[in-house]
Amino acid sequence: MVSICSYNKIFTFINFPNHTPAYINLCIKTWRQHLQNRYQLIILTPENINKYIDKKFLTEQVLNPANPYSAIFCDYISFIVLYCNGGIFLDADTIITDAFKPDFNILKQYETIFFSQNDQIIPGFIMAKKQSALLKQLILKYEDLISLPLKSNKRADIVNSVAKKILSENILLIDNKICAYKLEAFLMENCTNNNYKKYYFSPEYSIENFLKNNRGIAALKNTITPAKYKKMSEADFLKQNILLSKIFKVLI
Repeated sequence: MVSICSYNKIFTFINFPNHTPAYINLCIKTWRQHLQNRYQLIILTPENINKYIDKKFLTEQVLNPANPYSAIFCDYISFIVLYCNGGIFLDADTIITDAFKPDFNILKQYETIFFSQNDQIIPGFIMAKKQSALLKQLILKYEDLISLPLKSNKRADIVNSVAKKILSENILLIDNKICAYKLEAFLMENCTNNNYKKYYFSPEYSIENFLKNNRGIAALKNTITPAKYKKMSEADFLKQNILLSKIFKVLI
């Protein structure tokens, strides 16, 4: 029987067409700052993915994907990696503070854990047992989808449609009102793109507001992040008079 302690791994997958945006690297630095001593952090790339998944999953769709930079492909990789290893998968555009202390013992009761809003799974965070039944079904579903030019906003619809077919007692949904994963929605009660940009990319909200309300993990939205910030170096990004820059300066 696999020990719960063996799930003490946190994975992410990084693959951008030209270069990784500097603010994504800053996100990863918050992980190293607050998780390095407690968890095994594994950053997956197209070059090392074969080390972490079973050979039967090293298909043409994985090795030479039609849409290698899409959120849908990243989801597909996350399902395979956790199915083969167990642990946690985080989207790379995630902020971590020292309040993030996931309890892997919860996997004694549930196979798969997600964050949610209004009983709908929010993609970007998964905690799962090795060989989770839901992940197996998601892998099968995505095998037919990853070659299609699907938009990232379809991620939640696909995951939720598959989850409905799995026994609910095997899945735990942690509501955003508890985890504050989508912090702007937690504070504004509305998860709109404008609220996301208003919260993180303006000086309107204070760093004190973030530190008071976060629960250890906060999701960004790379597809919605204004393009000019994706082009900045780390040094230039940290000079910006916006909340996200202040968060990084405090956490790192």
